[in-house]
Amino acid sequence: MLLVLGLSSLVSILATGALIDRHLRTLTLAACGLLAFATAVLAAALLTSVPLARLRRRHALGRRGGRWPSRSRR
Repeated sequence: MLLVLGLSSLVSILATGALIDRHLRTLTLAACGLLAFATAVLAAALLTSVPLARLRRRHALGRRGGRWPSRSRR
């Protein structure tokens, strides 16, 4: 089992090296595109979560009569 793992990792290293050697520009542009896409998805998630948090806070404040919850000492 360990021999299979070692051989498969060597094959994957050689395949990765061959791809990078032949298609460096394409792989670099694809990586930049994926990074930009992931950044846009995270930014969209952040922008939509902030208004939702504000609405939840307003709703909670309205249900308590506009007062912050009291903090009990232990």
